[in-house]
Amino acid sequence: AKHAIDAKLKKSLDGARCAVSGSGNVAQYSTKMLMELGGKVVTISDSDGVLVFDDGMTSDDFDKFIEAKQVKRTRLSSLDGSVSGKYVPDQSPWTL
Repeated sequence: AKHAIDAKLKKSLDGARCAVSGSGNVAQYSTKMLMELGGKVVTISDSDGVLVFDDGMTSDDFDKFIEAKQVKRTRLSSLDGSVSGKYVPDQSPWTL
C-alpha cells in the first residue's frame, strides 16, 4: 500500500497532516493505515463534533478512540480530556 500511495501522490505520507472525517469502520481503518504509513492524523469526527489533534493522534489516542467506538459505543465527546486532542462540538474537519 505504501508504494502505491507514494506513486500516486508522487510523495511520501511521512509527516503529512491528514484530516479524517468520520469515526466509523472506514474512518477507523483509514486512521490506522495513515498512522502506520507515517501520516499525522489531525482530526476524527462524528455528527456531534470533531476531535482535533494539533500534533497528530498518538497510538494511545488511537487505542482510546477504538475502545470508545467499538467497545463502549460512545460519542467522541466522551474522549475529551482523556486524549491529546481537543473536542470541538458542532464542527467538522471541513468547518474548522
